[in-house]
Amino acid sequence: MEFMKKSSLILFIGFLVVIAVVGFWLDFEKGRNLATLNSDPKHNQTSILTSTSTQVRSSSKSKSEIKNKQQPNKNTKQKHQTEEVIDKKELVENIKKTQGENLTAFKKDYQGEDNSETGHNKKTDTASSKQNKEFHMKKTSEEVKYFYNQAYIENFQADDLDTLLRAENSYILVDPFDNEEVSKNILKIKVKNNIVGCYISVGTIENWRDDFDLLKNNRAKKEWGDWEGEYFVAKIDDVLLTVMKNRINKMKSWSCDFVELDNMDWAYEENIKKYKLEISKEEAKQYISDLLNYIHSKKMKAMAKSTTLAMDNFDGLTVESYSDEKNWWSETEMKDILSKNKIGAIVHYNEKDCQKIKDFYNKIYGNKILFICEDRKLKTYRHFGTHFET
Repeated sequence: MEFMKKSSLILFIGFLVVIAVVGFWLDFEKGRNLATLNSDPKHNQTSILTSTSTQVRSSSKSKSEIKNKQQPNKNTKQKHQTEEVIDKKELVENIKKTQGENLTAFKKDYQGEDNSETGHNKKTDTASSKQNKEFHMKKTSEEVKYFYNQAYIENFQADDLDTLLRAENSYILVDPFDNEEVSKNILKIKVKNNIVGCYISVGTIENWRDDFDLLKNNRAKKEWGDWEGEYFVAKIDDVLLTVMKNRINKMKSWSCDFVELDNMDWAYEENIKKYKLEISKEEAKQYISDLLNYIHSKKMKAMAKSTTLAMDNFDGLTVESYSDEKNWWSETEMKDILSKNKIGAIVHYNEKDCQKIKDFYNKIYGNKILFICEDRKLKTYRHFGTHFET
């Protein structure tokens, strides 16, 4: 009996020893295999690439989050106090990289592909995209009967999206950077034979725009007295041109027909002295010319605001009118625009008798001029047709 107990104990101890040896051997093999993998160049390259890729994605996300926090809010008119030094060469290269993405989005829109970022849908957009692409190329001022305006808000309510979607045979001015719903629906706005013009201020830098931080070194130090949060362009360089061209690329991707250039006449002698602008009137005009040529290279048209600066290659002219300041622009310039079958448009503000103002401009420019009037009683725009029916 005692012998059997001793035999069982010996067997049990032997079993434990075997298990320990097997475990030691498995650990040894695992370590040897790991060492082999680490010494393999192909494996090392894959690991490094995977690690780098993960870091890039993480870094990109962090920059995006930081950018969103820094974006100015138009409603609060948040001002930026810091004057950061910008590496312009790196900045220009980074901005240029985004241009390819915008052009890709544009191609997708016109090919009828789904584009979740812009809200375009393959089934609903393909037909309207094809229709409007052909339409706006041959559209003339004779075919445009009405004028709608979402971009300029002076005293009362501008035209909202629902109003724009009901418009027909019209030139429709929008600010797609200010209203995401508008930028997503430009193709739908165009369906009823409408032309869409997209607003851009080229002579000022606005602190509510997403790209304001990129242009802080290009702005005047003193704020423009007429508009809170807005600064005159003080310096023209590659950074400014690249940012403006990038905006134009986005307009193209959104299917805008016209680009409306506001504040083109900012660089006159009084402003240059008052705001210490580092540019001349001639340099400012060349800058506008460069943007104009770029717009045309993108197969879009260019609408001048207030003046064409005596440049013949603008495709239209928009002006703003007031009861105590009517027809203040160059009458000859507007008549020349209309005589060439280009679009001429007048926005009149805060008027108690829109019919009277309409008749006033009818006598000067005939029935080709587009005219809308901010009605003081209705507190909204009234849209008069080119034959001046209300």
